Amino acid sequence: MRQRLMKTLEERAKQGQANFVMTLLPVLDNLNLAVKASETDSSFEHLLVGVKGTARSFEQALMNVGVEPIAAIGADFNPEFHEAVEMVETDAENDGKIVGEFARGYKFGERLLRPARVQVGKGKVQTAGE
Repeated sequence: MRQRLMKTLEERAKQGQANFVMTLLPVLDNLNLAVKASETDSSFEHLLVGVKGTARSFEQALMNVGVEPIAAIGADFNPEFHEAVEMVETDAENDGKIVGEFARGYKFGERLLRPARVQVGKGKVQTAGE
């Protein structure tokens, strides 16, 4: 009984891995198409369009397996989901808000995969003379 249970669990794990790989294969196809197209057409604009399309398909593949991007720009800074890399002086209404994003953060269900690396606004201090 124990061996049968272990075998079933192993098969489920392998099936999950196979499903994940199947989700990523279209992204690899798009990358190969972009490389092939760039060999015949060296236009930067066409290459850029291909790379952007591939990035979108990769993000979609991640979303299909349950990976979600973390909201950043315009959101309130939350140390549970954001890593402050830089603080910049902003107007008072953006104090504590994220004004820039260096690297997008991701979570898988409730699990944080990587925090968003962000730039946080710090409201200007008003002096008596201003």
